[in-house]
Amino acid sequence: MRPLEQAEIFLRSLSDPLPAEGIEALFLFGQTVDNQDSVFETAEHHYRRYPGLQVLMLAGGPRIGYPGFDAWQKTLTTRGIADGDIHPLPPADSPLLHTRIDALALVRCLEMKPYRRVAVTAAPFHQVRAFMTAISVAIDSACSTQLYSCPGRPQPMLEPASHSQGALSHRRRDLIAKELERIDTYQQKGDLAATRAILAYLEKRDTHGQASAT
Repeated sequence: MRPLEQAEIFLRSLSDPLPAEGIEALFLFGQTVDNQDSVFETAEHHYRRYPGLQVLMLAGGPRIGYPGFDAWQKTLTTRGIADGDIHPLPPADSPLLHTRIDALALVRCLEMKPYRRVAVTAAPFHQVRAFMTAISVAIDSACSTQLYSCPGRPQPMLEPASHSQGALSHRRRDLIAKELERIDTYQQKGDLAATRAILAYLEKRDTHGQASAT
């Protein structure tokens, strides 16, 4: 990844303006207990901002660090999100849980439901890879839904937190380096689209959005 392209995709992921028409759904990438409040607060904020917003997340019970749909649904309802607006997405038939499985579940949902504009949310240190993964899967699937980046609320960077199915426990600032390593590794393996392809996706998305608004 070239430095300027890397900087652009990071800035775009962390400061992506949501469309003027609003978003129809918000997908929450699975997080450990240490990081889940970050996505909960963002979901609560945007649910109030966009009446009728649908909140999407992975179905199933606790899985390798993720507390599970029921636990998250219960917490989100205490934050004012209606049960009927929270939807479980079936995961891949795998005991594993990782960012790509989340993204695959989302894109499979988008292939069946007519959402036009959907934002994805993860803890800020995880947001760039989560957004890149969602776009990569969308490109592979020729998904027509416009995906936007909506980072979770920032949390203390010097605070220890578990991540990566609970396998890592570091200060959040140290987890950033782990995320950079994963992005590089997964792009080399082909699990993540090339940065240029992701930037081209965003260019096409924004150009289409401007054309639709005129």
